[in-house]
Amino acid sequence: MTVIGQFEGLAPTGMLTGWATTMPAGRKLEVEILVDGTAIIVVAADQFRRDLVSPQLEDPACGFVVPLPDECLDGGAHVVEARVIDGEALQGSPIHIAPTAARDRSVEPPPPKNRVRNADFRSWPHGLTVVPRELPCETAAGWWFDYRGASPVRAMVRAERPHGLALADDQYALAVRVRRRHSGGHLRVFGRIRLKEIEGDWLFVDVGLLLRRTVESSPIGVTELFLGLVREGNHIEKVATVRKRIYGSGVVRLHAVPVAIPGRFRGPIEAGAELVLCFELGGLGECVVFAPQVTTRSTFSAAPAAATGRFEDKTIHDQVEALQLSGLWRDGVVARNPTRLAGGGVAAVPRRQTPATTTTPFVQIVVPVHEAVRDLNALVESVVRHTHSPFELVLVDDGSGAATRGRIAGFRAADPRIRAIANPGNLGYTRAVNIGLQSCVADAVVIANSDVVVTAGWLDKLHAALVSAPDVAGVGPVSNAASWQSVPKVKTRTGEWAVNSVPVGWTIDTYGELVERVADGLTVPFPLLNGFCGLYRRGLIAELGWLDDENFPHGYGEETDLCLRLRAAGHRLLVAADTYVFHAKSRSFGAMRRAQLTQETNRAVREKHAGIDFAELETAMQADAALAAMRRRLLAATAAELRYGASRVNVVVPVKQGKKRVFKVGAV
Repeated sequence: MTVIGQFEGLAPTGMLTGWATTMPAGRKLEVEILVDGTAIIVVAADQFRRDLVSPQLEDPACGFVVPLPDECLDGGAHVVEARVIDGEALQGSPIHIAPTAARDRSVEPPPPKNRVRNADFRSWPHGLTVVPRELPCETAAGWWFDYRGASPVRAMVRAERPHGLALADDQYALAVRVRRRHSGGHLRVFGRIRLKEIEGDWLFVDVGLLLRRTVESSPIGVTELFLGLVREGNHIEKVATVRKRIYGSGVVRLHAVPVAIPGRFRGPIEAGAELVLCFELGGLGECVVFAPQVTTRSTFSAAPAAATGRFEDKTIHDQVEALQLSGLWRDGVVARNPTRLAGGGVAAVPRRQTPATTTTPFVQIVVPVHEAVRDLNALVESVVRHTHSPFELVLVDDGSGAATRGRIAGFRAADPRIRAIANPGNLGYTRAVNIGLQSCVADAVVIANSDVVVTAGWLDKLHAALVSAPDVAGVGPVSNAASWQSVPKVKTRTGEWAVNSVPVGWTIDTYGELVERVADGLTVPFPLLNGFCGLYRRGLIAELGWLDDENFPHGYGEETDLCLRLRAAGHRLLVAADTYVFHAKSRSFGAMRRAQLTQETNRAVREKHAGIDFAELETAMQADAALAAMRRRLLAATAAELRYGASRVNVVVPVKQGKKRVFKVGAV
């Protein structure tokens, strides 16, 4: 067996990068980083690298990324080596760190530069509304409308500021309204890109779309989004596809989609050929394009999986192989062509690694965060303590203050399974969830509030229910405060939703064990799931156009809308009654504001789903016999444990309150 690899050296972001694998593939290698002859860090070469995909390289999941060791930051000259454990140095090793001023590792690299001309649509030289006549027709500066087909075009292009898209005061979106079905040819909107040279092998595309359908049988959508070169006669030659068939209703966002530029186009681009971002439209309705961005470096940033070398926690170490998160970990990696590097491999006998042995596959957990540091601490602590299968916790910081940002940075530094995305401001709960979801790659994703606390085995139980049948699209747990998923009480005597306290003498963890024992594996088909916490098939959410953050921006009603769309598409939802997740109940809004939001979103849901009998759904959830029986058993078990529990001593004291006699329970 032969080892091949490359030590690529120091990237501009201060990361050491490279790759190492075996020929033939089959074993994961460990790479040792040495500074001036002293071993400093051991890192697993197991990160997926799109730039390593090639027929010559069997396994592209062989990259490594590690920060420059502190020993190199004193300003002196150093020699840095990378060698396979028990083997020889990788090709390209060693590298020399030149003497310089001591580096400040707290300085973040500058954000990637957007290469799209007039990306904020501030300049409209032909007025804010254009009815295209001569084709192609320039609408906004640098943005063109083009049509080829047998019938004349009926379209209008205008500047717009859609409500809830968090655009700056002087920013606009480009709205295209198509009023007549076209046959043959194409209908396109394209924007110019400033690009003289390509750094590396990739470009990264971000864009937002708001789709508004006017005809149910032919909804508007983007049949293909691609990068193209403008040739003679305004002919656009396709360079690379970004996405195909983007349909739905509401807001769809693409974040840092990596696009490889074929070699035959690099010469014309560097020679000055004009590159465009092209949207090919289909159907009838309105497509609104906002915040388009093309960069030469990913907008994602995350702590590398092996930033601290070997992990003392075996659970973390066993998950390294599962954390092949594609471009999420590639920020700053210098792209190389493996066909140019495969010739000078070095021989080594790699150390055999023990694979992770879990029944639940890799799951990503998306949590939008806006302040509430105390709740966030409890959530992260419970997820890390009670999740033993491969996971990544994605914290989407939605415009929090310095204290919360610092706490999130601490979580990232302490655990490589925690990743953070920072929004530029407070975009709203639902939009933050969408941003997190669209950065995920796992088949199953959890959407959770930041004020929940999970209990033992929570993810394994939810996932077992999710994969129990192919038509199950989502699973929710039971909780102390989750409307029809609440236990043991659903409503108070006054008819309000109950917020059940953990009984005296119990903790959240021990009460979760009691719920699991009483439920005994019970799963219940349910028409709607509460949005505080749920596990979903990510691909289905993407197919439906993500969450509707236009109509439900504040996190009220978006889960009901998603559940109704999943059911309409032929999928089922379940409640895992044996899984208890505590819900502190959102403190982001006061009681009056919550009531107002609930009223507004109820109206929006009913308007959007006018054909749904919501009274029937409420009746079905209220009358579910299996959950009702489980609640009665839980109340009885709680009372029995209070009276006879071996692990605690309790007293039941009769107390007179006026003419009434009530019983109070206390733990001794």
